[in-house]
Amino acid sequence: MKFLRVCTVVGVVVAVAACSVTAAGPDGGFGNTPDASGSSTSSSGSSSSSSGSSSTSSGSSSTSSSSGSSSTSSGSSSTSSGSSSGSSSGSSSGGVADSSTDGTTSMDAASATCPDSTTFTATTYVSATKHQDKCKSTDITAFETACGDAGTQATCTTWLEANLETDASAGTACGNCIVNPNNAGAAWSDPNGEFGPNYGGCIQLTDTKNGPACAAALDNIDGCEGLECDDCSDSTTYQACATTVDGAICSTYATTVQTACTTDFADGGAATTCQPGGGTTVNPDWTYIINLICGT
Repeated sequence: MKFLRVCTVVGVVVAVAACSVTAAGPDGGFGNTPDASGSSTSSSGSSSSSSGSSSTSSGSSSTSSSSGSSSTSSGSSSTSSGSSSGSSSGSSSGGVADSSTDGTTSMDAASATCPDSTTFTATTYVSATKHQDKCKSTDITAFETACGDAGTQATCTTWLEANLETDASAGTACGNCIVNPNNAGAAWSDPNGEFGPNYGGCIQLTDTKNGPACAAALDNIDGCEGLECDDCSDSTTYQACATTVDGAICSTYATTVQTACTTDFADGGAATTCQPGGGTTVNPDWTYIINLICGT
């Protein structure tokens, strides 16, 4: 149940270190996983995933930094998300061309544990606010160029350093709206600091009746899966890890998201609206969600 990973942010309002990017193969996002012929089949989303919830896996670009924003350590070299349980994000391919991590990860491949077997503590959902008028179209384009489908380690790091609040700089209004320490901005960060589009926030704002409960459940299952599986070596291993933990240490959250997000993960539901990239590219998702939360 993971979103596309774009970059890892570690610590709250601290200087940005390197932002390493790795990419994994695309999956269909919100439950649509491309089959061998390239068409998409529903593995969760409106139907069910191995855990029965709507997976929107991310499958993709993990980048690590130490920028100022939510969560704590990470920089895992996980490149995928795509978990099987149900929520994960939307999109997988999206971040950058295939590249390897830069050594800023918290564990190297030899010492990484997948699953991690660390107990996840549920978070209190902080509602997103729409149309904050912080980002112009040029700001969004600059962010996507740096950290989106064609972003690289260097370009994303540069953008983070220039736009997020640190001890030395206030950053920019748009940057601090996209990456919000409370996960109420246009980006959402897991407990290890890896972030992607805030699909939960988008669902909350799109479906005012069912969306808030779905968003909170989505954040918790994604957070649990991320904590357990971010250090997996590739998207295939991540998927297997997520399936395992959804039936074990993350089972409570996997069950909750199935119930809370039934309407929003159904065909044509809020999850579809929030993932215009269809799980194969992330820039359209970023554009939509940044405009919804940080635009006019």
